[in-house]
Amino acid sequence: MNKHDIDENLPWYVNGQMSEQEKAEFEQAIKDDAEMQQEVEFLNKLRNQLKQNAEPSPGEFGLQRLKRDIKSS
Repeated sequence: MNKHDIDENLPWYVNGQMSEQEKAEFEQAIKDDAEMQQEVEFLNKLRNQLKQNAEPSPGEFGLQRLKRDIKSS
Protein backbone atom coordinates (compact mmCIF):
# COMPACT_ATOMS: atom_id res chain seq x y z
CA MET A 1 0.00 0.00 0.00
CA ASN A 2 1.55 3.31 -1.06
CA LYS A 3 1.10 6.76 0.50
CA HIS A 4 -1.75 7.63 -1.86
CA ASP A 5 -3.61 4.42 -0.96
CA ILE A 6 -3.09 5.10 2.74
CA ASP A 7 -4.43 8.65 2.42
CA GLU A 8 -7.38 7.43 0.39
CA ASN A 9 -8.26 4.69 2.89
CA LEU A 10 -7.71 6.73 6.05
CA PRO A 11 -11.34 7.91 6.40
CA TRP A 12 -12.61 4.37 5.95
CA TYR A 13 -10.26 3.12 8.64
CA VAL A 14 -11.06 5.84 11.16
CA ASN A 15 -14.80 5.37 10.65
CA GLY A 16 -14.59 1.60 11.05
CA GLN A 17 -15.79 0.90 7.53
CA MET A 18 -13.10 -1.62 6.54
CA SER A 19 -13.30 -5.37 6.52
CA GLU A 20 -11.01 -7.17 8.95
CA GLN A 21 -8.62 -7.97 6.11
CA GLU A 22 -8.54 -4.37 4.87
CA LYS A 23 -8.04 -3.14 8.41
CA ALA A 24 -5.12 -5.53 8.94
CA GLU A 25 -3.53 -4.44 5.66
CA PHE A 26 -3.95 -0.77 6.55
CA GLU A 27 -2.47 -1.26 10.02
CA GLN A 28 0.47 -3.16 8.51
CA ALA A 29 1.05 -0.31 6.04
CA ILE A 30 1.21 2.36 8.75
CA LYS A 31 3.00 0.40 11.48
CA ASP A 32 6.36 2.02 10.73
CA ASP A 33 4.99 5.47 9.84
CA ALA A 34 4.89 7.57 13.02
CA GLU A 35 3.40 10.56 11.20
CA MET A 36 0.49 8.51 9.85
CA GLN A 37 -0.09 6.93 13.24
CA GLN A 38 -0.32 10.41 14.76
CA GLU A 39 -2.81 11.41 12.08
CA VAL A 40 -4.94 8.34 12.81
CA GLU A 41 -4.84 9.15 16.52
CA PHE A 42 -5.80 12.78 15.85
CA LEU A 43 -8.70 11.79 13.60
CA ASN A 44 -9.94 9.25 16.13
CA LYS A 45 -9.92 11.89 18.87
CA LEU A 46 -11.66 14.38 16.59
CA ARG A 47 -14.31 11.82 15.63
CA ASN A 48 -14.96 11.01 19.29
CA GLN A 49 -15.28 14.70 20.20
CA LEU A 50 -17.72 15.29 17.36
CA LYS A 51 -19.81 12.32 18.46
CA GLN A 52 -19.89 13.59 22.05
CA ASN A 53 -20.92 17.11 21.02
CA ALA A 54 -23.44 16.07 18.38
CA GLU A 55 -26.95 17.36 18.74
CA PRO A 56 -29.51 14.57 18.72
CA SER A 57 -31.60 14.27 15.58
CA PRO A 58 -35.20 15.41 15.90
CA GLY A 59 -36.18 12.11 14.29
CA GLU A 60 -39.20 11.40 12.19
CA PHE A 61 -41.50 13.59 14.30
CA GLY A 62 -39.24 16.61 13.82
CA LEU A 63 -39.00 15.98 10.09
CA GLN A 64 -42.78 15.82 9.74
CA ARG A 65 -43.18 19.02 11.75
CA LEU A 66 -40.61 20.77 9.54
CA LYS A 67 -42.41 19.64 6.39
CA ARG A 68 -45.73 20.85 7.80
CA ASP A 69 -44.21 24.24 8.70
CA ILE A 70 -42.74 24.62 5.23
CA LYS A 71 -46.07 23.81 3.55
CA SER A 72 -47.92 26.32 5.73
CA SER A 73 -45.46 29.11 4.95
